[in-house]
Order: sequence, then C-alpha cells, then structure tokens
Amino acid sequence: MNIIPEPLVVLLQVIPFLVTVVALQKIIFGPMLAHLKARSQATQGAQADAEALQSQCNDNRAAYDQRLAKARADMSALRAQRRTEATKKYNAEIDAARKTAEGEINLALEALQAERAAAQEQIGTISNALADQIAGRILLSVTG
Repeated sequence: MNIIPEPLVVLLQVIPFLVTVVALQKIIFGPMLAHLKARSQATQGAQADAEALQSQCNDNRAAYDQRLAKARADMSALRAQRRTEATKKYNAEIDAARKTAEGEINLALEALQAERAAAQEQIGTISNALADQIAGRILLSVTG
C-alpha cells in the first residue's frame, strides 16, 4: 500500500478541479457576488434615504408642532379677546336694562307717592266730614 499518490493522477484530478473552480468563478460566483454587492449598496442607500426621510419628517413635525402651538396660542388670545368683548357688551346691556328698570321703578314710586298723597288727602277730607257728622249727631243727641 502506497500512501503517497502518484503525481500524474493528482495532476489529472487537479486540472479539472481548477477548470471547474475558474468556470464557477466566472459563471456563478462572480455575477452572484456582484449582485450581492449591488444589493447591499442598494439596501444601504435605501437605509440612508429612509434615515434622511425620517429626519425630514421629524423636522416637518417640529415645524408643525410649532405652528400648532402658535395657532393654539392665537386662538386662546382671540377667545379671551372675544370673551372680554362679550362680557363688556353683556355688562353694557345689563347696565342699560338696570337703568331702564330703575327709571320705571322711580316712575312707579312717584306715581305711588302721588296716589298716596291723594289718598291721604281724600281720607283727611272724608275723616273731617265724618268727624263733623259725628260731632253734629252727638251735639244733637246731647242737646235734643
């Protein structure tokens, strides 16, 4: 038994192997590695694009949040202004209604006071007439 192989057999086996390796390199491995490299670059490019878009979205969101905060502040100020205007208008209408009501109340009080004075005068006149009648009857019954 011979442990060392024959060089001619080894050479005859190595040549087809090397031809196969070279052919596989040119036919399969080369294009496949080129495709994998292109795919890796495309993936990295897409990731960079996605990161750029994410950054742009974050910037747009920050700008949107700023505009939204400004709009809310403007609306709050406008609401406060309108509320103040409405309160002033309400108070003016209430004051006008109060003045009108006070005028009507004063007129009614004056009318009541005039009626009271007239009633007191009428009661005074009637009571004087009754007093005279009563006094006359008493005098007639005493003298009579």
